[in-house]
Amino acid sequence: MANEYLTRTPTSTGNRKVFTISVWYKKSLNNTQVSNGQQTLIRSGDTLLRFDTNSNQDDKIRFFAENSSGTNILNLITSSLYRDNSNWTHILANFNSTQSTDVDRASIYVNGVKLTEFTTSTRPSINELTEFFISGTAVNLGLGVSGEYFKGQLCDYFVIDGQALTPDVFGFYKDGK
Repeated sequence: MANEYLTRTPTSTGNRKVFTISVWYKKSLNNTQVSNGQQTLIRSGDTLLRFDTNSNQDDKIRFFAENSSGTNILNLITSSLYRDNSNWTHILANFNSTQSTDVDRASIYVNGVKLTEFTTSTRPSINELTEFFISGTAVNLGLGVSGEYFKGQLCDYFVIDGQALTPDVFGFYKDGK
């Protein structure tokens, strides 16, 4: 399986307080099947969305960010495991440090459902700035911090600058009945 990824280096800095990441993915391998136990969906600076845990042996979703001082300002690790390699799955992560309530400052949705249970739940202070989408800093789709690649397929990838959107903006889900 090839180690492929997409990259774009923005020429201007985006909104570092508010953004949305939306993607459909289908994994080929679970984390226990890759050498370093991590598979990154997107990374820009020290902000990333990937399959990971602290032990790197599970398939939990991690939404992580540091500020310009290298301080961890966001670390959401899901309680649920995501090991389904047979279906396409939609994931949306939004960041909005301008919100007055801390739980509203970062969210993860899977197939339109907002996740509320996390093994780790660190959210940013009000008006905190991430290192996401900075001029001259590459935005990598499918390549992470330590050279870990996403093993699978990605499509309909959106990075929305300046808006913390919810899944209904990208479509709706039917139960097939």
